[in-house]
Amino acid sequence: MPIRLVSVALSILTLAFSAAPGQAQQTQNDLRDSARLIGSERLRTFTLARGLDPGAAGIGVAQDLKSLLIDQGFYLEEGSTAVLLKRHALYPLLSYVPNLNGGLENTTLKVGGLTFELNEDQVARGGLALGGGYDGSLRLGWSQGRYIEARYQAESIYAPGIKLLQTEDRAALCARNHVTGWTFADLCLRQSRIWQDLNDSNRREAEFSMAHLFEAIGRTHEVTVSAGRGFGAGSLDSFLSLGLESASRNMATRLLLRIGTPSPDGTGANVSLLSELRWNMKGRIAGLSLSASRSSEVPFLGLQRQDVTIGIGGLLQLNDSAVLSATWRSNQSTVDFFDTESIKVEVSFKLR
Repeated sequence: MPIRLVSVALSILTLAFSAAPGQAQQTQNDLRDSARLIGSERLRTFTLARGLDPGAAGIGVAQDLKSLLIDQGFYLEEGSTAVLLKRHALYPLLSYVPNLNGGLENTTLKVGGLTFELNEDQVARGGLALGGGYDGSLRLGWSQGRYIEARYQAESIYAPGIKLLQTEDRAALCARNHVTGWTFADLCLRQSRIWQDLNDSNRREAEFSMAHLFEAIGRTHEVTVSAGRGFGAGSLDSFLSLGLESASRNMATRLLLRIGTPSPDGTGANVSLLSELRWNMKGRIAGLSLSASRSSEVPFLGLQRQDVTIGIGGLLQLNDSAVLSATWRSNQSTVDFFDTESIKVEVSFKLR
C-alpha cells in the first residue's frame, strides 16, 4: 500500500478543510464560479442567497438563485401542483475497467497448508471499454418547497478486446420537504443493480434524513443526519450516517461517515469514511477524494476475514462537456486471498 500517496492526499484534504476564506471577499462572478463546485443543490442555493449583493451588479447571481428556488418548488402557488423539473441526458463513456466480469482477482488460495488454484474462467478480467449512459429526473411539486423526485440512471460498457459487457442502473424515488427556515426532511427509496458475466448484485434501501444549513467561520455549511435500512443479497442491514458539506471561496468540501450493522454471520460494525475536495483550476473544476472503509468480521474456511479498503480518486473537467476521472483502490484483508489493488480511468462526455 503506497502510504506516502495516502499521506499526501490526507495533507491536501486537511489543508482544504482547515482553510476558510470569507464569503464577503468574493466578487459576484467569484460567487457564481464557487457555486458550480457544490454538489448539494440546497447548499448551492444557500451559498448564493448569503452572498447575493444586489448593489454589486449581482443580476447573474440573482438569476441563478431564482432558478434554483423554482426547481425546488419555492415559487409554487399554495394548493397547486406542477412539474418543477424534467431532465434527460445521454452521454458516451470511454473507460479502463480492471474487473468487468466480476471475477476474483487472485488465483491462489492457501488454507491450512493446502494450496488451491482458481479456475481460469473465475478470474477477474478487465480492459478498455466503450459504452454510454442515460440520466433522467422528474420533479412534481405539491407545496412550497416540497416535491416528489424520481431519478433513473443507467450505464452499459463493452470491452471488445475480451468480449465482455457490464451494465448497471440506479433508481431513486424521494419525498423532499422544506420544514422551516433552512431545515429539510427527506425520505428516499433507492435501488442499484449491476450485471456482470460472473456476478450480479442487487441492493435496495430506504433512508430518512434531516438536513440543516448555516453559515459559520466565513463558510456556508450543510449538515445531514440520516438513518436507513438496506435490503440485498438475502440479508438486512441498518445504517446511520453523518455528513457535512461546506463551501468557501473557489472551494467546496464534503465529509461523510457511515456506520452499518454487520452481516447476519458477522461481528463488528461496517464503517466507511469519504472526504472530497473540489476547486477551480483555470476555469475548470478539479477534484480529489479519499475514502476508507472497514468491514465486519465474517468466517471464511475456519478463518476470520476482515477487509480494510482505501481509495484515492481525482477528476478534472476537460471542457464544458468532458470529464476525466481516475480511481486507485486497495483492499487489505486478514485473508491474503482477498488482497487486491486496482486502477480505473474513465472519460465521460455530456451530450447537450
